[in-house]
Amino acid sequence: MPAEQRGVEMEKSGISRRCFLYGSAAVVAGTLVGDVTGVWGADGKSKPGVQMYMVAADFKKDPAGTLAKLHSFGYGYLEAFAMPMVISDMAEFKRMVGDAGLECPSGHFAFGFFPSEKLLDDAGTLGVHYVVSSVMPTPTDLQKDDDLKHGNPKAIMQMWNNRTADDFKRMAAQANEIGESAKKRGLEFAYHNYNVEFRRIEGGTTGYEILLKETDPALVKLEVDAGWMAAGGADPTALIAANASRVKLMHFKDFSTTTPPINEMGR
Repeated sequence: MPAEQRGVEMEKSGISRRCFLYGSAAVVAGTLVGDVTGVWGADGKSKPGVQMYMVAADFKKDPAGTLAKLHSFGYGYLEAFAMPMVISDMAEFKRMVGDAGLECPSGHFAFGFFPSEKLLDDAGTLGVHYVVSSVMPTPTDLQKDDDLKHGNPKAIMQMWNNRTADDFKRMAAQANEIGESAKKRGLEFAYHNYNVEFRRIEGGTTGYEILLKETDPALVKLEVDAGWMAAGGADPTALIAANASRVKLMHFKDFSTTTPPINEMGR
């Protein structure tokens, strides 16, 4: 389901049903990926986490109340999102997270749209360990499109849907640079996939294959989004097995698979 439609459906359904669905996904995830530790923990006692994007509308209306409600549902961890586009005051957000009895080990940052060093400073203030990118335009992209500079959603989707092998190679080089800067600060940089990276491009390869090949495993880790991956026609289980040492974070979604797969944003 496209992100826009998914957001509308979640807004209609309400936060309690949404959290029930994602709590159920956590149980399934723990069963299918038994050797991946993290928010669930090897001891089985840790609590699942939730990506803040999933409760964006609720958070905008009542930040502290939404965090408290997530904790009451049994969540122990958050992954912050779209910083600093959505969450700009890192110190205040950190305080609210702590007051709600939650932890925030990772966050999505707008790499490519803002200077990397500034974003890494924000990560230090927030106290996350993993800094994640899920779009990451390159300077070449920004030079071509003024709308993209301002985070225009249509411009972002157009950029994604027209990615070439050279574009992915430039992304890989940028990811290596961010990863190196993050490592110097004691942080780990991770790349979050969508469905677009699994479209066959020049030479029959995929963007994701280029990113895996061109990035340094010591600097660029993976946040596997199993839902988007399956929608794009990839096999999350096989990909995780082949890159186990790089997979540090995972997202689970109740996506429907399609035949043939969908490798475009906006559909």
